[in-house]
Amino acid sequence: MKDRKLGLISICLGSLIAAYTYFGISSKIIIENDPGAKVFPYVLSIMMMVIGICLCLRKNEVKEEQKDFLKREEWVRLIKLFSALCFYVAMLWLVGFIASTIIALIILCMLFSQGKVSKIKAVIYAVVATVVIYTLFRFALQVYLPTGVLLSLF
Repeated sequence: MKDRKLGLISICLGSLIAAYTYFGISSKIIIENDPGAKVFPYVLSIMMMVIGICLCLRKNEVKEEQKDFLKREEWVRLIKLFSALCFYVAMLWLVGFIASTIIALIILCMLFSQGKVSKIKAVIYAVVATVVIYTLFRFALQVYLPTGVLLSLF
């Protein structure tokens, strides 16, 4: 039963990603024979839908004792993680890659470490990781990362 629920969720998320990619992503840079920014989200959505279909069609073996999928604390952490990722996507659109990635990495670092890592270490990690990722994408791969709606106004 859990596999079917997870499969349906995967199919729905894959469909949402495909729809958002089709209607929401537009590339300002047009290069001949370049697949564009839509390729990765399309591949991801197709993979999610195929995995979801496989999970739905898979035969479930009934086990005598089934444990809870997640405990209450784990559900809370999962919801916090999902909320942080949604916040990151919204911030990416609003303020761009650099600011949103630093903020999201700090939040995720604090969430996963459960307070065991100091805030200063989380900030240092977030800044270094963001600079490395930005440098790799911008200069090595020559990919322009989002600048955000607010920053493009100035």
